Amino acid sequence: MSNALKCPSPSCPYLFDPSQVPAGVILTCPRCGMRFTLGPPPPPPQTAAPPGYPPQPPGFAATQFNPPGYPPPPYAPTAPYAPPAPTAADPTFAETVATAGRPAATTDLPPRRSAGRPTPSTVSGGNTLLLVVVGVALMAGVGLMVYFRLNPLKLGGGGGASPGELRERNLFFDPPGAPWVQDDDTRTRLGSPYFLVFKRENPEAYMAFGARDYDTRNPRPSELRDGLVRPLNAVFDDIEMPAIEGGKWLGERALAFELRARGKKGGATFVGECHAVGVKGFGYWSICWAAEGDSAAAFPEFDATRGKFKLLNLRDKWAPREGATKSFGGNKVNYQILDGESIWAEPPEPQAKDFDPAGNMYLRAKEKRKGRDFPSEAELLTLVLDPAGDDPLAQGVTYVKDMRVAEVEKTPGVKLVFTERPGPPEGDPANPIDPTAPVARFEEKGAGARNLNRLRVVSAKRIENKVVVVTAWCPWEDRMVFEDRLTQIAGSLREGP
Repeated sequence: MSNALKCPSPSCPYLFDPSQVPAGVILTCPRCGMRFTLGPPPPPPQTAAPPGYPPQPPGFAATQFNPPGYPPPPYAPTAPYAPPAPTAADPTFAETVATAGRPAATTDLPPRRSAGRPTPSTVSGGNTLLLVVVGVALMAGVGLMVYFRLNPLKLGGGGGASPGELRERNLFFDPPGAPWVQDDDTRTRLGSPYFLVFKRENPEAYMAFGARDYDTRNPRPSELRDGLVRPLNAVFDDIEMPAIEGGKWLGERALAFELRARGKKGGATFVGECHAVGVKGFGYWSICWAAEGDSAAAFPEFDATRGKFKLLNLRDKWAPREGATKSFGGNKVNYQILDGESIWAEPPEPQAKDFDPAGNMYLRAKEKRKGRDFPSEAELLTLVLDPAGDDPLAQGVTYVKDMRVAEVEKTPGVKLVFTERPGPPEGDPANPIDPTAPVARFEEKGAGARNLNRLRVVSAKRIENKVVVVTAWCPWEDRMVFEDRLTQIAGSLREGP
C-alpha cells in the first residue's frame, strides 16, 4: 500500500488503499467513524510531502478530501479504485463498502436544523396547544360577556359605578356620582339585607339600600318594619321613628318613617327617612340619614337617589302561594275555626283542660323571625259554656277576663288591666277569610309584672245549645306579627263538623 490513504482526521492514524475506492463514493473511517467523499480533482498545486510519506502524486487535489472544519490532508489519490471485499473482522468498513456508489444526496447523515427552528412535529404540537389556549380564552370571554350582561351593575369600593340591572333583585339602579362613594364599613354594620351603602363628606350623609327575595309571598308588615328597626339599632341609640302618612317608593305604597337618633360613635344627632316596600315577592328597604344641621341640603339628594331605583318586569306574572286553609273542630259541640295560613297546630301538651275546666281545644302558632333564636308564639283556647244572657260575645269576654284575673292575681302585688283596642288590627295581614263571629281585642297589662303584658282577642257564638268562646293571645311585643291573624282565626268561628 505505497499509496495508502490516511484518514483525514488529524488524530486518526488509519490507512487504507485508495486504488480500491472509486471516485464519488462516501468513505467511512472504520476507526474514528469520519465520513468523506472522493471526487474528480482539479489540477492540484505541487506540494512537498511531509517527512515519512511518499511524494504527492501529480493530478490529485488535496482539498477533495478535506471535510469542512478540518485542515487539508497531506495528499490525495490520483485515480479511482474499487473497494476491497468486506471481511467479518471489519464490520465498519463493510458498511462503507455497502454505501459505495450512492449519491451524496442519499447519505444517511441526519438533516441539519437551524438553531431554534421547530421540526414539523414540534410545529404541529405547538399549533394544537395554541388552538387549545385560544379556545379556552374564547370560552372564558363568552362566559364573562354573558355574566356581565346578566349582572352589569358591579359596584366596587368607590363611586362612579355604571347604571345597570340588578336582575337578582328585580331592580334597575342608576347610582349617584361624586361626592358619593360606597361605604362597605357601614354596610357591614347594618348587615343583611342591606347590599349597598353610599356616603359623602362635607356635609356627612349616608344612604343605605336593602332587598330580600321572599319567593312565594310578599313580606309581612312586621318583616318590613323589622328590616328597618334591627339595622338602625346596630348604628344608633335613642331612636325615634314617627310614621309618615302616604309614603311611597318604587311606585308602591310604602311603610315610611321619619328618623331621629343618636349615633353610637360620637353621640352626634342624626335625622333622616326610612322606607320599606313589599312587591312581587321582594322586600325593599331604604334608610337615609345626615347630621341634624345638614339635613336641608341632604334630603333632596335622598329623594333623587331613591327615585333612581326602578322595578324590572321579571316578575310581572308573579302571584303569591300561601299555605292552604286548615280547619279545626271541637269534640263536644259541632263548631269549626279556620286557619288561613296553616300556621296553627294542636300540640300534645298542654291540654285545654289544663287552662280551665270549660276548655275544649288548645292550639299553638309559631312564626320564625330573622335575628331571633326562638320563634314568636301565639296561643288559642276554645271554651264551651252554658248560655248566660243574650249576648254570647259579652258572656265570653266576661268569662275570659275573670279566668285570667284569677290566674294572674294569685301573685301578691300584681294587678291585671284590660284596655280595649279599637280600629283595624296592626301588623301582618292574614289571608282573608270572611268573618262569621264578632271579635273583641284588648291590651292586657300586668301592673307590677311586665312579662304578663299580652294582646288578647275574644270571639263567641251560640252553636246548638252552647256558647262557644274562642280566646287567643300573644306577647304584647309580638302584636305586629299576630294581631290580624288572631283576629282572623277567632272571627272564623262557625258551625261545622
